[in-house]
Amino acid sequence: MKRPITAMLAVAFAATLALANPSTQPATRVYPLKNDVVSGEPLGDKPIVESVAGREVYFATADTAAKFRAGGEAMQKKMDEQIIAATKDSYAVTTCVVSDEELGGMGDPTLHVNRPTNQLVKFCCAGCVKKFKKDPAPYLAKVDAAAK
Repeated sequence: MKRPITAMLAVAFAATLALANPSTQPATRVYPLKNDVVSGEPLGDKPIVESVAGREVYFATADTAAKFRAGGEAMQKKMDEQIIAATKDSYAVTTCVVSDEELGGMGDPTLHVNRPTNQLVKFCCAGCVKKFKKDPAPYLAKVDAAAK
C-alpha cells in the first residue's frame, strides 16, 4: 500500500520538531501514590493500571480496582486527598501559578489536584483554580519547571 508523500512528510516533520525541541514534550510524571487508594496495600512491582474517569489509577488487586470504579466521585475525592497528603510538602512552587502572588499571603493556599495528571497545584485563592481549569497547560508547565 502506497502512502501519499505529503502524509509521510508531515509525520517526519512532526518527529523532527519534537526531537529538536524537547521542551515541547510533556514532562514524565511519576505516579504520586505508593499504596492502593482503596485498600492501602502497597502497590508492589506490577500494579494494575487503569484509566478511570480520565485519570490513571494504580491498584494492588483487580478487586480494589472494581471497588474504586464503583465508588464514583467519593473514590475520586479520596484519591485527591491521598495525593495532597503525599505531595504537599515537596511542592516546589512558592507562588500561585495563576496570579504569581506569594502562597500564604492571602491565608492558607488552596490545594487542587489536576485529575488527568494526578498532580497537586497550590493556589493563592479559589478564584485562581477557576482560571486554571480553563487552560491548565501553561500553569502545569510552571509546576513542572519548578520541580526539575
